[in-house]
Amino acid sequence: MMPARYVRNVQTFSTGMDGVYAIKHARFPSSTRFVCSYADGNRFKDEIFEMARVAGQVENLKFWHFHHVVEGKHYADVDFRGHLQTYYEAVLPTVLLSAREHSALNGLLSSAEGSLMFRDQSLPRLKHDRARAVANIGRDNRTGLQQRIAGLRSMYGDVYADDAVLRKIAENVFDELMDALG
Repeated sequence: MMPARYVRNVQTFSTGMDGVYAIKHARFPSSTRFVCSYADGNRFKDEIFEMARVAGQVENLKFWHFHHVVEGKHYADVDFRGHLQTYYEAVLPTVLLSAREHSALNGLLSSAEGSLMFRDQSLPRLKHDRARAVANIGRDNRTGLQQRIAGLRSMYGDVYADDAVLRKIAENVFDELMDALG
C-alpha cells in the first residue's frame, strides 16, 4: 500500500479504499484523479471507475492506465536501500491517467536527452540491474546519490511543470530518499 507520506502537502479526499487517494486535477479543478500504488490501483480499479461513474464521469477502463509518478528506471538509479523489487508494485505512487496522457509523459521521461543529463551512465542498462548495483554501493557514494536525486528531482519538476500536484508527489518521493540518506 502506498504510504500517506507521498501525498504530504497535497489535498486528498477519502475514497473508502485503503491506500487510494482522490486528488483534484491540477489543470482541471472539476476533475478528480486517483493516486495509489500500482497493486492497489489494479485491485481497486473497478471500484475507482464506479466512483467516477456515480459522479457522472463514465469512462472505458481500457483507455486509462496507472502511471508511476516516479518511473521505476529512475527510482532504480537512486535505490540505495534495495527496495525497487517491492516498491515498484506495492509502494511507489501511481496516478490514473488517460492512455494518451500516460504515453505523452512516458515519452518525456524516457527521452535520450533526459537520460544523458540526469542518469548515471556508468550503471547497468536494465532497471533491476541498476537498482542492484546502486544497492550494492549503498550509502558509500552519498554525494553521488545526492546529486542523482537532485538531478532527477529537477527533471521531474520540469516534466510536471504544469501539474503542481504530480510535481509535489514526485518531490515527496525524492525527499524520502534524501531523508533516508541522512
